Parts: sequence; structure tokens; C-alpha cells
Amino acid sequence: MQNKTSKLEAMAAKLGLNVNRDKSNIMRINEENGERIKLETGELDDVAEFTYLGSKITFSGGTDEDIKTRIML
Repeated sequence: MQNKTSKLEAMAAKLGLNVNRDKSNIMRINEENGERIKLETGELDDVAEFTYLGSKITFSGGTDEDIKTRIML
């Protein structure tokens, strides 16, 4: 994962772009205590859930939390 992240960061830099550490997270599936993923600006945070395009994505892959969130809207 570190290798792919480093390649992404290098390609973005070639295009004049930056990977925003504050807006980037790592969610580990089937891996408990893996190596910390680093950018030039620091380490990425490990998260158990996040929201992507309005849908809640969880470590377990279930949809219960997303459905509950949408019902409350």
C-alpha cells in the first residue's frame, strides 16, 4: 500500500497537484495492525468508517449505518 501511495503522490506532483493529507484516510480491511502509510507531509489516519459521496462506508462493509443515516435525513 505504501508503494502505491508513493506512486500516486509522485504522479500528482508531476501534474502540479498535491495529495491533501487532511482529506485522505486509510481504511484497512482484513488487516489489523499494518504499516502506517506516509505521505511527504505526514502519516495518513486509519479510520473505521467515512462518508463518500453521501454514503457511509464502514470497515464491516455493511449498509445498516448508511440506511439509518439516510432515514434520518
